[in-house]
Amino acid sequence: MLKAGSNSKTKTYPTVIIPSSYNVAGGFVLSSLGLVFLFHNYIFGVIVGLIGLFIGRQTGKVRFVFDSDSMEILISKTTDRSEEETIDNLVKSRDNFAVGGRNRWTYSSFTDWFFIPSRSFPILMYFNENQTNANAGKGQLHLFPVVMDASVLNDLLVERVGPSSRS
Repeated sequence: MLKAGSNSKTKTYPTVIIPSSYNVAGGFVLSSLGLVFLFHNYIFGVIVGLIGLFIGRQTGKVRFVFDSDSMEILISKTTDRSEEETIDNLVKSRDNFAVGGRNRWTYSSFTDWFFIPSRSFPILMYFNENQTNANAGKGQLHLFPVVMDASVLNDLLVERVGPSSRS
């Protein structure tokens, strides 16, 4: 179990918008091409390709923002990628589809986090927190495709939440 947020009560952190990364989306698209052209598995190849295109679209829009006390998911309202990303270019995301409410979690609410399958090959980010569903006892788990720079995400989580249970 993490001693989550132990650092966040004693330090003030600047707001950081994690840069996007199309690695996961690109991996899905390249895998789909391999399925189609190498294995002639057209149906599965198209499905995997569509998943990759969807993740790529989300990568262009979704931003993970770390502020002084919380991690939040925001949506970019700019389509001009040459423009520098600022907090003014971001808007609140829709409420969480699974449990409702804002996609914002204090560092002190994190009970665990890690990358799947590993930190050196991140495809998904898992974290568990006890803020969303405090009555459930074990907290609420979340899985996100790694649509951002995984090394920056890792460094921020280690600094502001504490080390992963799998580090």
